[in-house]
Amino acid sequence: MIDGALEYSRLGDQIFERFASHFRGRPGHRLACAHELERERFLAIRSAVMTYLSACLGTKAPITSEPELMDRLVRARGTIANQAPTSQVVPKKEQTLEFNLIHKALSAAWAELGLHEAIDSVDLPVNVRMVYGTSDPKRANVPFSSAKLHSDVWAGVPADAIVVVMPLLGDIDDITIEIGEMAPELELAWMRPLTDFDAGREVPYAVRYDDVKLKHGHIYFADARTLHQTVKRKPGGVRVSIDFRFRLAGNEAYRNIATKLYGEPRFDESVSYSKWLKVGTHSMMAFDETMDACRRATVPPREYGADYRALEMFRA
Repeated sequence: MIDGALEYSRLGDQIFERFASHFRGRPGHRLACAHELERERFLAIRSAVMTYLSACLGTKAPITSEPELMDRLVRARGTIANQAPTSQVVPKKEQTLEFNLIHKALSAAWAELGLHEAIDSVDLPVNVRMVYGTSDPKRANVPFSSAKLHSDVWAGVPADAIVVVMPLLGDIDDITIEIGEMAPELELAWMRPLTDFDAGREVPYAVRYDDVKLKHGHIYFADARTLHQTVKRKPGGVRVSIDFRFRLAGNEAYRNIATKLYGEPRFDESVSYSKWLKVGTHSMMAFDETMDACRRATVPPREYGADYRALEMFRA
């Protein structure tokens, strides 16, 4: 089993290294790399997210001051009906336009990365995540809390996925993400969904990526085999980021190894990369549930993704 596990790990390393070679200045880690966005593209995404969060707060006009918006979000904690237990801010009917504008800005930036041949499919919609610096005791036992050390595969994400995190607003220094890797010989055995991140507590870091310090304006890419967790270094404040996952093209043999052992992933809401790039310009996502219905719901918003209808914007 060890030989098979190490072969799986080596094959995954080759695939990730091939992807990472698209970017300069990567931090040199086996399972992670980074890219600095063009400043204007970053500002466009950041502005769209600020407008979206303003709409979630119900303001009459978008809040354009980052300190003011962060203060409003902290004061509104616990009252934002569309925030899921995993900190995702789930779009509802009232924010349909604003959320599509996030995707328009995001896809415009990604179209310039030169990854058209590398990417097979991408999560739709992406996640806007809002993490508070002061922990909520009521959320301590959330099964898939990002504060627990985990691999995204344990939540049901495909084992061959690449995880993307884009810090946008707030305190990224003190409300951040630490990342590392488990021992390579353990990776295959743990590329399976769990019922709770706590079920993986016996899997420790073998290597920590201590020099990976998340910054605004950068995209961070991590192989799904990585271990990571949200870390809060001091109470107070809030951090806003975008995260999502994509699957690489041409790695079917690697993809099938985990699938044959553990079955299909339970969370794969991806669309083709070409379709993903057109959202916000040629098509839109329509969200039917209202904020009022969300407030009255007996269960919280779903932990990952969001229900939507895809609408074509123009006649062929």
